[in-house]
Amino acid sequence: MRKNLNILVGVIFFISLFSVSSAFAGSIKVAVVDVNEVVENYQEFKDGLEKLKTEFIEKQTDLDTRMKALAAKEANLKKQLAVMDEAKKEELRKELETEFKKLQSLFNQYQQELSEQEKQLFEKLEQKVLFIVEDIAKNEKYTIVLKKQATLYYDKSLDITKKVQDRLYR
Repeated sequence: MRKNLNILVGVIFFISLFSVSSAFAGSIKVAVVDVNEVVENYQEFKDGLEKLKTEFIEKQTDLDTRMKALAAKEANLKKQLAVMDEAKKEELRKELETEFKKLQSLFNQYQQELSEQEKQLFEKLEQKVLFIVEDIAKNEKYTIVLKKQATLYYDKSLDITKKVQDRLYR
């Protein structure tokens, strides 16, 4: 008897859940926006990236110059190896290795800085996009707006990316 009561309660629960979700589903208005596309095609983002890359190229050029100087120093030392004692050879080898590691570390630091600055630029502009999305959602009575990257499938009629771009780019 107790088992039948549990089954009956479970069936009633699922029927009521289905009824509530069916009623609620009629009032849901969903949209999808490709935030990455909006930000990446925004001129302010492109200009910011160009500036960051120019700064990185300047740093890369400096590193390349220093690397060539280190290679020249190594080539010069190789010519002198025959007349050096073992202790001096080991000292110079360690010195070259240390300088090379410093340059490698500096290169990695520059790359990390570039990545972090790109991320900050994207996030700053993403906030602008999200404010616009929120405004469009409120004005057009969307219940849910999803990022395209978070969806597996959606009907193309739900995509409001173009509306967001139009608002942002004007």
